Amino acid sequence: LVGRDAKLPDILILVSTLGGLGLFGAAGLIIGPVVAGLFIAIWETMRDVMAGHGFSEPEVETAPSEGQSPASQSE
Repeated sequence: LVGRDAKLPDILILVSTLGGLGLFGAAGLIIGPVVAGLFIAIWETMRDVMAGHGFSEPEVETAPSEGQSPASQSE
């Protein structure tokens, strides 16, 4: 029903189909995988947008090296 063009992992299709069936009844066979596909698409889009705006790596402050004072490290 979903097909290979969806490019979703098989386990995600199984879980979303069963979850949709449990929540929505017979219509959940369609609604479940559609919601899962939308979630994955939005997740990947947000990941790409955040990476493009410099949010991919948080800045980590490091301790001063031996022989350096904290003031000289920031310069």
